Amino acid sequence: MKRLQCLLTCMAMAMAMHAAAMAADCPVPTEAAISAQPAMRASLTDKWLSEHQAINKRMVGSPKAELVLVGDSLLARFRAEQLPQPLRQSALLNIAVGGDQTQNMLWRLEHLPLGSIEPREVVLLAGTNNLSHRLPACDVLAGIEKLVATLRQAWPRMHLTVVGILPRGKSLRVHEASRRLVNDGLAAAARRENFTFVDPTEAFLCNRSNDCGYYLDDMLHLTPTGYERLWSLLQPILQPALARPGPGK
Repeated sequence: MKRLQCLLTCMAMAMAMHAAAMAADCPVPTEAAISAQPAMRASLTDKWLSEHQAINKRMVGSPKAELVLVGDSLLARFRAEQLPQPLRQSALLNIAVGGDQTQNMLWRLEHLPLGSIEPREVVLLAGTNNLSHRLPACDVLAGIEKLVATLRQAWPRMHLTVVGILPRGKSLRVHEASRRLVNDGLAAAARRENFTFVDPTEAFLCNRSNDCGYYLDDMLHLTPTGYERLWSLLQPILQPALARPGPGK
């Protein structure tokens, strides 16, 4: 019992130190990650807007969507056939777009007919592209928290699951300190803001290698095996909720 109490105390101290480090990093988040704006990459702007228009049409045409995916390429590359069989009967709407940062997702949400659907479950995975642009951890966390608030306002009856930023890069250590700070912040926010947080770190580390075959050669995007691993984390959360009859059913 004493060892358990000591372990819990050490964990609490570690989380407090992480929070202090984040506050020292940038006590007031900048607008970079929390101000809604479209993608500004000149070479991709037309493609990005075309994807947005296609998502708009899909959303209007999916009034019975029960499961919505919001995020960047890590979710954009996910396909319905990759869902475990018990979930394939749920209407899936994927509004994730490759390359998106939190501010791009906020713009997208502001310009979509969110009121045309009322999903039961929403999965959000965001932030890795912000880290690629060297934003401090607290900015990235603030952007994700604003996405949470935006989704909550749009769909107050949904259950939200937020997936933490996955390990990436050589030896799965790229942006590791910032990534862990963001994930620690999300774990704390989940308790305050009543959403489910899934930290994928330990599930994907695989001895700091790709021996498990979760990643493509870029050590960022996932293989089919990687998506199976991701959904092994999500299935216990999503399957029971989606199996229950929804309102009016």
